[in-house]
Amino acid sequence: LNTTQTLSLGMNSELVVTAQRLLKNLGYFPSDIDTTGYFGTITRTATVDFQAANSIQQLGIIGPQTRTRLNELGCS
Repeated sequence: LNTTQTLSLGMNSELVVTAQRLLKNLGYFPSDIDTTGYFGTITRTATVDFQAANSIQQLGIIGPQTRTRLNELGCS
């Protein structure tokens, strides 16, 4: 996830699509949901679940710690 921007509820961008795909590849984003680019409640829930599993404060946003961990897992 090549950005320094924090991704959060209500955003709509290609960066969100990338984050959704990463979360989907890791099993946190429901496989029957298409990536839309909209950071809604499904993306927020997937983010919180990912954060919980990776000992990151569960804020439901994709900030520096979450982004770094996603990248560390080699899925960027």
